[in-house]
Amino acid sequence: MLSFITARYGLAPNPQVTPVQAGYLSENCKLTTATGSYFLKQYRFTSYERVAAAHAAKHFFHAAGIPVILPLATHDGETICTSEGRYYSLFPWVAGRQLRRGNLSTTAVRSAATMLARLHRAGYAVHLPHVRVNFKPPNVAAFQSSARQILAQINAQPVLSEFDLLAQQTLQLKLALAATTPIDFNALALTSDHLLHGDYHDSNLFFDAADQVSHVFDWEKTIIAPRETELMRALLFICFSNPHDFQATFAPHNFALGAAFLAAYHARYPLDCDRVIEALQARYWHTICSLWVEEEHYRNANQRVDPFLISAWAELQYFSQHFATFVTWLRSCLLD
Repeated sequence: MLSFITARYGLAPNPQVTPVQAGYLSENCKLTTATGSYFLKQYRFTSYERVAAAHAAKHFFHAAGIPVILPLATHDGETICTSEGRYYSLFPWVAGRQLRRGNLSTTAVRSAATMLARLHRAGYAVHLPHVRVNFKPPNVAAFQSSARQILAQINAQPVLSEFDLLAQQTLQLKLALAATTPIDFNALALTSDHLLHGDYHDSNLFFDAADQVSHVFDWEKTIIAPRETELMRALLFICFSNPHDFQATFAPHNFALGAAFLAAYHARYPLDCDRVIEALQARYWHTICSLWVEEEHYRNANQRVDPFLISAWAELQYFSQHFATFVTWLRSCLLD
């Protein structure tokens, strides 16, 4: 595969290959040659259309002034290469500065929010080839069936690890909440009218020395959906976590960061408070019915996603007890 890539892009043969540890579902690496360094991305999708959608979004937002790192073209002008059933793209290597989740300054949080608002403004009413409209209710029956199967697999093990015990608790909580939490997406007034990044959070941003966003990358999950859903997801990832792991944290400091995030976004692209609260409801319902970590761990033997389980557990614990409190806080941020 490597010789195929170097030949397509006209790179010197036998580059130095350094695996890039970031990312949870794909294998990426840095290629270093005598003439420069490059980022080789292996897409996790096996569908050309999904990769083409990501590239279309990158080029659109780059033209709209969002700082996107564009893929390089091969000798024949293509930006997507296929080898052994996988899709690859080559990018210029950017030695970007990433900030550790839970340690972002207020300046960085405001910059991330302002960039998200700029992105959303640019993406209003935009439809691109291959980009899916993707905002739908969770399949509760399918979730319950899969959750019970995984729970039975855990319970059948003679000895449970620390992860097993947490997964067991999380699955039990999700099943209980799914049975008692009303889920009615038809009552939501959210509209799928924005082209979104799809995975906007601090791990997909580079910052400059002044804590301003310098690049937005990793566009694989680009979708058309309500902007408020991406806002809520980004708010919880960027502002409500601690610096030691991915655990969701709802301490006074986190609420202060969240208020700064919402204020910066709202100033650039005003929000309707009721729609934001509906996005929180949708987020809560999807978190209840999400089995991404559990299925990756127990069915696909992928342990790289394990750290996210503690976040889901902590978020569900908090919202199952304090949902109304969080709604009151959101109203205070957007209506004061």
